[in-house]
Amino acid sequence: TFSNSSCSAESSLRKLIKDLHLCDMSLMRCQNALNEQSNLAVRNLRRIFTMLRIGLNAREEDIFQELQSIQQTACLILQRRKSTATSLKNLTESAHLLEEPQLE
Repeated sequence: TFSNSSCSAESSLRKLIKDLHLCDMSLMRCQNALNEQSNLAVRNLRRIFTMLRIGLNAREEDIFQELQSIQQTACLILQRRKSTATSLKNLTESAHLLEEPQLE
């Protein structure tokens, strides 16, 4: 009986060791899959944020150029209005020197 129980215990122990080994292998595969997926996620995240930065930088440059164009146009409009105002002021100041038909 001792040898039967000894064989049975040895057999159970071998089975447990085999089960533990299979669990260990399964955990290693899970760990490898997790590492691969994590690395892939990091690479994708970096790629996406690089693309976003490139797009944002390009859009920023476009907006700055548009703003400069608007500023130049606004300055030209103000210069023309100032010139027109100066001309009207000069005409108004010299109006008293003109005769009635010239004023019309």
